[in-house]
Amino acid sequence: MKKFILVAAVATFGLASCKKDYVCTYTDANGNTQTTSYNGLNKSGKTAAEASCALSGGTLSKK
Repeated sequence: MKKFILVAAVATFGLASCKKDYVCTYTDANGNTQTTSYNGLNKSGKTAAEASCALSGGTLSKK
């Protein structure tokens, strides 16, 4: 029973996702530098933010 609880605990922590904050920096049509913040993104959220940022010609980086 102790082994089962240990395995369950490890699996639970392993499935937990790390959420991170990112910022997209890009230049608008008027030549001004703009930023958009993305807070608490998991891996799939980061992928979507990267795609959105790339469409505006920007770069995504960690805060």
